[in-house]
Amino acid sequence: MMEADRFQNAVIAELAALKYIVEQIGEVAFLAATMRPEHAAVMRQRAQEKLKSETYPGLEAVWSDQLGEQIAASASAILTNIETALAKAYRTSAQARP
Repeated sequence: MMEADRFQNAVIAELAALKYIVEQIGEVAFLAATMRPEHAAVMRQRAQEKLKSETYPGLEAVWSDQLGEQIAASASAILTNIETALAKAYRTSAQARP
């Protein structure tokens, strides 16, 4: 297994921070729009379909397909986390009502 160098660690840290911020903003935006977890699930499914079908000029077809799969999986993970946070927020809200 290769060790990551400082640049790779910095890139990983930046991407992890961006992912966290996007998830937090997504949760707030979905709640503000009164979107339910089901909406996030539909958005996740549509994003996967779209991202898997994207092509990346300059890459061989196999690499383009693999990149599309990886991007779709990453987007799906972010939207799944937003979906989970929404469900928790709605559960917490329902439990707080008298």
